[in-house]
Amino acid sequence: MTVSALIVRETCISIVINGAISVGIGLLLFGLDRPVPSAALAWDFLPQSFMIALMGTLVPALLLRKRLGVGVGDILRRAVAMAVAAALLPGALAALLTRISLNGSMDAGDVLLLKAVYGATLAAVVTPIMLIALVRQSGNQT
Repeated sequence: MTVSALIVRETCISIVINGAISVGIGLLLFGLDRPVPSAALAWDFLPQSFMIALMGTLVPALLLRKRLGVGVGDILRRAVAMAVAAALLPGALAALLTRISLNGSMDAGDVLLLKAVYGATLAAVVTPIMLIALVRQSGNQT
């Protein structure tokens, strides 16, 4: 399998897993039995963004590590940097937009759908960015 095909495969897996994890954590935090206050939903985008970016970059990169010949320290450093950036940029933006646009609360089912789409979309962005950067660092061709 080519490196490009591996990047696509790992990105697709990351999208599915991070979307599902977002729903699972949303269920644990908010449940299904009551509306979710906009403030709680907004604040949850920050840790969600951090964890999606961390796991959406760290795990796929570690899986490709041997093939690319990249050290674990490089991977960990890049994954943490990506996670912090994701919490500060898209996470903070999602939190701000939620606070501005949502008055009161949101139905729990709609929250879970929103969390799934957000988690999957963020994974679709950060996973290939990380893997392509590591491929370039290693000198392999995509």
